[in-house]
Amino acid sequence: MDKKSIKKYIQYKVRQSWSTYPVPMPRQTIRNIEINLYKEFENLSKEEQEKLLVSNDLIVVLTFKFLDTVSDIT
Repeated sequence: MDKKSIKKYIQYKVRQSWSTYPVPMPRQTIRNIEINLYKEFENLSKEEQEKLLVSNDLIVVLTFKFLDTVSDIT
């Protein structure tokens, strides 16, 4: 897969997982989540990226990595 396909796949997975909540979320909020999780994905090594793309825990792992990054900053 090329970078654009991977980015679209991650965006799709984020929308799919975050839009299923009973509380409606603004599109801009979901878009910000997509951007931040993709940045976390880019920071991973090639091996980690390949493993995550085939796993079912893609969004969960990226979300936890993002939360770790944010907590380190504050």
